[in-house]
Amino acid sequence: MPPKRQSTDTPGNASKKSKPAASNTDEPVIPRGKRWSKVSGSANADDGYRLQISKPEAYAYLCLCKPLHDRGESEDVWDEEDDEDEDEETADKEKQPACDYGETCVCLKPAAEHPEHPWVITRAATHKLNTLRIMGSLRDPDGFGMYTYNDHFGYGLVELAQNLILDFEEAKGDWKAVGRGDADPLFQVDDGEGVAALINTLGIMFLTMLSTLEREGLLKPDSEVKSVGVVMAAFIRLIAADIGPDFGIEGDGLDKKLLAYAKKQNIELKGLSDIESELEEPRAEAEEIVIPAADANNGDPWAWQKALADYKKQYGPTIGGDKLDITTWTSAERKKASFDKKDPLNKKMIDAIKEGLIMQPA
Repeated sequence: MPPKRQSTDTPGNASKKSKPAASNTDEPVIPRGKRWSKVSGSANADDGYRLQISKPEAYAYLCLCKPLHDRGESEDVWDEEDDEDEDEETADKEKQPACDYGETCVCLKPAAEHPEHPWVITRAATHKLNTLRIMGSLRDPDGFGMYTYNDHFGYGLVELAQNLILDFEEAKGDWKAVGRGDADPLFQVDDGEGVAALINTLGIMFLTMLSTLEREGLLKPDSEVKSVGVVMAAFIRLIAADIGPDFGIEGDGLDKKLLAYAKKQNIELKGLSDIESELEEPRAEAEEIVIPAADANNGDPWAWQKALADYKKQYGPTIGGDKLDITTWTSAERKKASFDKKDPLNKKMIDAIKEGLIMQPA
């Protein structure tokens, strides 16, 4: 577990660039959640995100290039013992246009203009991803020229994941915005049991999301939730191929349950290379999974409320928040951990945070 630190409402914030959370004085005022410190870069980023998703256009779908880690690349491609396979793999890779953020690739183009492209995301989800990246940078001591302890950034990502759980709890099962980012440091923290518990709780949350879609009639092949097949496939790969083998986390059979949902609702799992070869074994085991009715257990078929209460009891009493966000620390705390024993935040930066500006890496 990370070293304990008192919550503080004293000044702090960081980074190199700032922008207002709301540039128009006519923008609605979004009440700030109680999980945040009074002065907090994370809180400002969350305010900006919630303002963006309050707009109707936030739920329009956009295209994304297939993620780089799923372009068929692997360490085996670069094995010098098999130059022929390397050349063939490289040629296949070169057939895929490089992502240039929409200049020539499909990134951020309207999904309606590319109906066959599987990787789609709502504007709200892009805002969420950007917000998570900003929040992650505020929990990285290296970015501030500081050293605290080895797993500060990893536990910072745990804190972000816990905030996703709190987001879901506060939204009462709202399914609209789904995001995904690089969380490898999360799995490198020294509390493997805690990470396993977190992943299993997130798994139950995802199953609850699917049951909500099913109850609303949105878990189907022609659903208005256009990314459901890709997101389900990505979660299956994460649990079955990435987390499971590398970190010994079973995910409580999440991959089989997702496959059972896909079969029940005739959802095509798509958008990932070689996904079918990875599904052969879990798909056979998924035949024995019985998916509970969406309205079972008073509308909580996967016992989400119990899972959340159990997780909070074991890892609380409070979870999430911004204790590992360096912008919430006192100047004295930052100076103590700084390599040059100076506060990495100057007065201008601190004042910007107090004014609600969003701080992010340059």
